[in-house]
Amino acid sequence: MKARILPGIFLLVGASALAGTSAKPLSFVACPILQDTETVPCWLADYEGERYYLTIQIDSAAEVYPPELGHRALIEGTPTDERVCGGKVLKDIKISVLPERDENCNTMLPPVPEYTVPFAPRGPGPREKLEVLRAKGLRPPAGARPPEPEKPKRPYQEKEFTVYYQFDWQIATRDTRTMTQAMQYAKDINASRVEITGYRATALLSNGEELVEKDFLPRRRALVLAETLAKIGVPKSTIKTVWIDEPQRGSGVEDWKLRKATIRVIP
Repeated sequence: MKARILPGIFLLVGASALAGTSAKPLSFVACPILQDTETVPCWLADYEGERYYLTIQIDSAAEVYPPELGHRALIEGTPTDERVCGGKVLKDIKISVLPERDENCNTMLPPVPEYTVPFAPRGPGPREKLEVLRAKGLRPPAGARPPEPEKPKRPYQEKEFTVYYQFDWQIATRDTRTMTQAMQYAKDINASRVEITGYRATALLSNGEELVEKDFLPRRRALVLAETLAKIGVPKSTIKTVWIDEPQRGSGVEDWKLRKATIRVIP
């Protein structure tokens, strides 16, 4: 199924925190390009004759998630003067993997000597790290437990948590931390009500076109989020879901903040 495009929408470029700039934000849709290097692979995208650096190929703990071959991506960010892997770096980048398959998005480039990622070299695997520790006569560190979060104090306050989504996605797979925080707060204060509101949005592309999220997403986002919270401990009887069918209109600047659902926890 193709994403709906209103007259003239295409792509937002992502960002990296490597440089400041006064350039205007970019928003476009493109096939990602996987560039191999001697360190780690990096992701690029072409837009209007310029090649942009998106991110490196890293795991799910990273702040910026990489795109995927076989899918176009909505890229949102601000160009800088920095270059990595032959591409202009995008500051504050957001990458949305569009759900529909596109077999044309399959470009992989071999490594070339001039393209390296010095800030993210390939590290040794877990077994190699273990052998290094043993060779030094050291034990692997015991798994340290993170400190317990401070319990809220009375009088309890109403709090709202915002979960953000990739464009056209109904599951917020990349924002589990916010869902966990909302669940924990609701349990800690024995919340009387948890109100979940689902939204959808448009993304105003740099070429003037408007990309519109599917009309069923507000309902699905609210319901899926409610099911998730119930599974991790929030009583179903306290959860109320609503959704806003009308898309929130993007301006081309931080449109990703409109692709969301909110969780309102009420004492």
